[in-house]
Amino acid sequence: MGPTNETTPTRSIVNGPSKTAWVVSLVFHAALVALMVFGPSLRPTVRPPLPSGPVMEAVMIDPGELDLVPLEEPDGPTPAELERERLAKEEAEREAQRQRDAQARAEQREREEAERIAREEQQAEQERIAREKQAEAEEAARVERERREQERADAERLAKEKAEADRLAAEQAEAERLAQEKAEAEQREREKAEAERIAKEKAEEARKERERIAKEKAAEAARQAEAARKLREQMAREEEMRRSMGLEQQRTEAVDNGLLAQYIAQIVAKVERNWNRPPSAGEGLSCTVKASQLPGGEVATVEIVECNGDAVVQRSIENAVFKASPLPEPADPTLFERNLVFRFEPKS
Repeated sequence: MGPTNETTPTRSIVNGPSKTAWVVSLVFHAALVALMVFGPSLRPTVRPPLPSGPVMEAVMIDPGELDLVPLEEPDGPTPAELERERLAKEEAEREAQRQRDAQARAEQREREEAERIAREEQQAEQERIAREKQAEAEEAARVERERREQERADAERLAKEKAEADRLAAEQAEAERLAQEKAEAEQREREKAEAERIAKEKAEEARKERERIAKEKAAEAARQAEAARKLREQMAREEEMRRSMGLEQQRTEAVDNGLLAQYIAQIVAKVERNWNRPPSAGEGLSCTVKASQLPGGEVATVEIVECNGDAVVQRSIENAVFKASPLPEPADPTLFERNLVFRFEPKS
């Protein structure tokens, strides 16, 4: 007997009466309620019985010519109707009793069937447990045999693997030693070649730098000589013009009004904008710059009179002054000076 058939009766006992019994009982009660509600309206009208006796002659009269009072139907159910209702109730009660008896017999059969199924299930479960225990014991014995065999095989395999690993480790160590020696030798050769290359590059760079500085100094000397010559000529002409025009008073007034300070500030600002700050320029840089210019602001010569920066910083300031050429023009022409002296103190 399968699991599905065994559990069906048990479920019926737990859940109560069978489905068929419930359906029959429900239909019966519905019919009884319908009879009690609609019964009085369905019974026929009872007419009084005709009188019996000797036959009499009669004359047909038109009912419409008579003033007759209509007969009233009796109120309430008749004795026959009451009897039928009583019989219907008794039949309903007997049917309900038969349904209860049938339901009780069905429940008893279901209980007996459930008990039988439970006994069979218990016996089958005990047999299954016994078979499982026997199978578990056999499986445990088999697993133990396989474990011992596997342990012996593993021990042999590990011994072989260890011997092979030791051999490979020795070979690997020897190969690594040879490779390390070869790599070190190659590295020494590369370092030697790199050192020679760097030394050659530095020597070449130093030579080129000396040549560049020499060329710059020569060009600067020639430029300054030419500028000095032009400056002397121009200064002589301007001095003569200043004396002839009497502009000293105008210059003094411009200086007093602060136009000279404004003019120098404009020159310093333009030089600072054209300055490329070298890495060696530290905080608090302060240099005194002397520059000569031609009319129109073209810079002729530059000289660093005093400076707390190194040679690279001083050369960068000189280049900045030349890049700022032409210098700004003063607001008052009398403030124009061939020789300018100003402090270069760039912002950090």
